[in-house]
Amino acid sequence: MDDIEKGTKQRSMRTPLCSETYKVSGFRIDKMAYVWSNKEMIEEEQPASALHDLKVDVKLKLFALWCSLVFFFIYGDYFELYQPGKLQGMIAGKMALGPRSQGVLLAMAAVMVIPSLMPFLSLALPAAVNRWANVASGTLYAVIMILAIRGGWHFYILYGFIEIALTALIVWFAWTWPKQQIS
Repeated sequence: MDDIEKGTKQRSMRTPLCSETYKVSGFRIDKMAYVWSNKEMIEEEQPASALHDLKVDVKLKLFALWCSLVFFFIYGDYFELYQPGKLQGMIAGKMALGPRSQGVLLAMAAVMVIPSLMPFLSLALPAAVNRWANVASGTLYAVIMILAIRGGWHFYILYGFIEIALTALIVWFAWTWPKQQIS
């Protein structure tokens, strides 16, 4: 076992039982104690004193929420294809917004542009612009889902409620974005 690669300290065979804390890539590790027995090092696990919870930046939370939301959009639309008659309607050119046309497909593509770009924009935009972009987009997509789930199958209603909850969290995290202290 290569101790140096794992980020632990190289220790001599004469080290008595002890517990130490190590830092590896910014994380604290304090679970190992070393004892020597029959001239060999033996590692024993020690119970951790407390879990360390990293504070996650608002931008990363928004990024993760938008990614989850897009997955639910994709899966909801995919599972919808299993409804009887859905594929036949698509082949016949029927869509929820009317007969299939370039304009209708462009409108549907435009609706999906914002949630597809928001994971990147949530990381890249400055905080003030980011906050309002997330509040506005999250609110818009919550309203879209409230309108879309009416009359849907049970799986679609379930996904719709989850999507509404995710967009509500997006709006909440953006709205309550912590203020930076100016000194």
